[in-house]
Amino acid sequence: MTNKNIRCFLCLLLSAVMLFGILPQELYADNKANENEGSTTALKSNIQNMNLAGYVGENLIANVKNWQIDAYENNRGIIEQIAIVNYADKLAIDHILGTDYFGVDGYYAIDIVNNGNGNALGWKLKHVPSSYSDRDHKFANDLSTLTDWSGASDLCVMADASAIQSQVMVRIAFEENTVGRESYKLKNGATVYLIQDGKEEGVTVKSDGYVPLPTGFVGKIRMPLNTDTFYCYWQESSNHTFDLSKVVQFQLSVWGDSKMIGKTFLLDDFSILGSFGEKVVWDFENVGKRGTGGNVGNGNIQKWYGEFVGKLLNGMAYGYKATANADLKAAALQIIDELAAAQGKDGYLGVFIGNARYSIASNNWDLWNQYHCISGLLEWYKITENEKPLNVAKKALDCIYETFKDRSYIVSGGFETNRGIAHGYAQMYQITKDQKYLNEAIRIIEEDCKNNAGGWYPMALAGKEFADSNCLRWEVLHMVMTLGILFEETGNKEYYEVMSAVWESVLKTDVHNAGTFTTNEGACGNPYAEGIVETCCTIAWAAFTNEYYKYNQSVRVADELERSYFNGILASLLDDNKYCTYNTPVNGIEGSASFHGGGYDGRRVPSQKDIALQYNTASPDMNCCQANYARGIGQISEWAVVGKGTELYLNYYGPSSIVTKVDGKAITLTQTTEYPLNGTVKLVISGLTADTTFTLKLRIPTWGYGSKVTHDGKTQIAENGKYYEVTKTWKNGDEILIDLAMSFTYWVGEKEQSGLTSIFYGPILLTLDNYYAPSCDQSTVFDLPNIESAKLSKGEMGGAWITADVTVDGATVRLVDFASAGKYNGRSEPATYWSWLKVQGAPKVKNGVTWQNTDKYKITFGEHIDFDTALAYAGTTVSFTVNTPEGKLVESISSGELSVTEENGVYSFVMPDNNVTLSLVLKDAEEEDLPGKEPDSSDPKPGGDNGENKDNDNEKEGCSGWVTAAVCAGIGAVVAVGAFGIISKKRKENK
Repeated sequence: MTNKNIRCFLCLLLSAVMLFGILPQELYADNKANENEGSTTALKSNIQNMNLAGYVGENLIANVKNWQIDAYENNRGIIEQIAIVNYADKLAIDHILGTDYFGVDGYYAIDIVNNGNGNALGWKLKHVPSSYSDRDHKFANDLSTLTDWSGASDLCVMADASAIQSQVMVRIAFEENTVGRESYKLKNGATVYLIQDGKEEGVTVKSDGYVPLPTGFVGKIRMPLNTDTFYCYWQESSNHTFDLSKVVQFQLSVWGDSKMIGKTFLLDDFSILGSFGEKVVWDFENVGKRGTGGNVGNGNIQKWYGEFVGKLLNGMAYGYKATANADLKAAALQIIDELAAAQGKDGYLGVFIGNARYSIASNNWDLWNQYHCISGLLEWYKITENEKPLNVAKKALDCIYETFKDRSYIVSGGFETNRGIAHGYAQMYQITKDQKYLNEAIRIIEEDCKNNAGGWYPMALAGKEFADSNCLRWEVLHMVMTLGILFEETGNKEYYEVMSAVWESVLKTDVHNAGTFTTNEGACGNPYAEGIVETCCTIAWAAFTNEYYKYNQSVRVADELERSYFNGILASLLDDNKYCTYNTPVNGIEGSASFHGGGYDGRRVPSQKDIALQYNTASPDMNCCQANYARGIGQISEWAVVGKGTELYLNYYGPSSIVTKVDGKAITLTQTTEYPLNGTVKLVISGLTADTTFTLKLRIPTWGYGSKVTHDGKTQIAENGKYYEVTKTWKNGDEILIDLAMSFTYWVGEKEQSGLTSIFYGPILLTLDNYYAPSCDQSTVFDLPNIESAKLSKGEMGGAWITADVTVDGATVRLVDFASAGKYNGRSEPATYWSWLKVQGAPKVKNGVTWQNTDKYKITFGEHIDFDTALAYAGTTVSFTVNTPEGKLVESISSGELSVTEENGVYSFVMPDNNVTLSLVLKDAEEEDLPGKEPDSSDPKPGGDNGENKDNDNEKEGCSGWVTAAVCAGIGAVVAVGAFGIISKKRKENK
């Protein structure tokens, strides 16, 4: 072989190597094509605020405001039930008194006492302090009290100082929180009235709001409820109005001298006066009456009732990280305080008594319930670093440990649920590093899971599907999440491999088109099945995917987080941004759903309707999905931006200004974008305290073939299905322009959805909703070319997020995003909708079940080529321009035997029925521009050997010279004819 042939052969080989080495992964690759080996260093979210705007921000922020902040206030039974079982017939007084912020308990013993005529609130002085302060009495925690004081003219309180032979002074303040919080106390010098022995006498309020009482006083204190008598001495986000419509707390202070030590001062019969007469606000007679005759609410306490408070805490933690809402944090801390007060002395946090606890002698989910409580408490410990939530969680888990350390966790309540406590143990170990917690998590997996022959663990090891195991309920995913932490802490690769196998199997066999999981609350091995699609199941799938992503760290897994969030999770939230669905079916048709012999609506209706069996007057809004939804919508804060060391991964695209950290240093990532309406994202770096070197990794979605990234004055092609990495020393004000290539892709249905197709625009599932298209239904036939030319728009205010206007038989039919479909839109009934539609010419499924199919072929462009599309149908004309560097001209553009033409600087070709890779060869401009310069065959060519007929040989071999070919190969722009032919043949075989 001649030197010339050797060089051209090397050119061909180098080009092919470079092609296979740097081409983006197949857009429609097999599920495991981009599988990561797994990293024991987990990615972590350090988000402190996302400052979300747009559709996502509006819904999340509104849910925080309309549901999360007041969820517990309006559903106190979720802790009340725990207090009842832990204290039998008496609710702990601390549950009512709340937290002692000012140390009053150090010098007073405060409790409910019997004064001979009934119960009263007793204050017994232990020693005289240097100064007296307030004790908060959250009387609204006693559900028999009256908090609406509207129309009241006076507040009255019975005081009994008969046991004290010296003067006593009492300060009575109260707090209302109709909007925000406002605390009122008596003005110095105001007049209040003492009523004793039928006589009423005015008395002047002393310094700091104290009312002086005569020695041995027994009678009523009457205080006019107006702003002449009371003033607002503290407020937080208040409405600055003395409206009295929701009074929830007293702040009381009692002043006494040394003669009061050991004596008890009594307060009783708090009441209000008005045109309605007298109403008792708080009389202490019902505080001790609990149990069957007390405040348990009417309705059943289901076996999963105890999970509600834990699920809510978990979601509020994620919501707080996304919004930094101070009221949300205050509400969570109140829950933690009251959960601590309700906790049993032994640490018990459940809702069962006797041998029913921990499911040992009763079929309940007690371990599952407490797992959620422990997990939620630990999330708040990580946020606040306050020891209280950690101590409550640790005390509860230690109680469980002492119960089970010598026995199996196989109990009556169910395999899928109660062994989820393994995840709680693993989470606790990562915080405390106490080896017993890690050992117990491993024991549950190794003894109770691995040895279950038909269980998910051995089935995954054997390469079998999750749906073929005997563990089909969705709750098992929380147990599987344990494996990520075990892999991280032990380095045992098997844990990661099993977690990966379960995730891959669930994705393939049981995740619906909207990124939702399960049919009728369990895996069935059929993503086309019609049935109940429970919100809790989808949230569990998202939580498991997020946990898996921490270790897999691939774009493909992050894509599934986005699909599930943008479609299934947002779709579960109803128009009021408060209530969520139990069932978010793929097609929402009235009366179309049934499960466990019960009839369900089949449309998107409040969970309170579909699962009304969970209703209880002690927590009227609460059910499993409503408690859990806060986690679903807030979990975006767990994957939007994550990092490890000097690497920062950006996964979420949308209008936002995300405050986070990289390598422990503060940074803010601000996005200006209308994504997913289009793929243009302007990203600006700020918040750095100094120039910082790190690697920013930008998620280029698997469907985003042809995406571009512009930074530092250069535009680069970004591989789809990979992270585009920028490593540099970053400064405040640095900008990146991300141009994600949006396209339509399809999922052709099978089985129950045979003959139907799901349409995706980027990550968005498009849906036919009879509110937006009242004359259409599932029989409407869509044509593929008209879908591809649809007009995409941002939805109208208060309406859809994204609309797609498609021409059907000359008329316009509006499709909307799945999240916006099926809503009430101000009507009394929700809309009917379909996400599986009739589409003529839709591409068939390739490489198994996938939601990213297209019959378009790929166009791979090298550097300097500007293009509008990277995907095209065979037979269509593709046009592009070339942005030549200074001093360069185009010498040739080719792709094998493909004909590329040029007119007025615009190049074009007709797309063949295979993938195309364009080769661009540049030459120096000055060589051609030299006047009178004729080509000299004797002139040496770059890299040539001056042999005869070299140019012809190069043309025959597809080479343009050694140096030019090497440079082109280096940038991935040269594809030899032979390599191209092999690749084209391979694509056709894979079709």
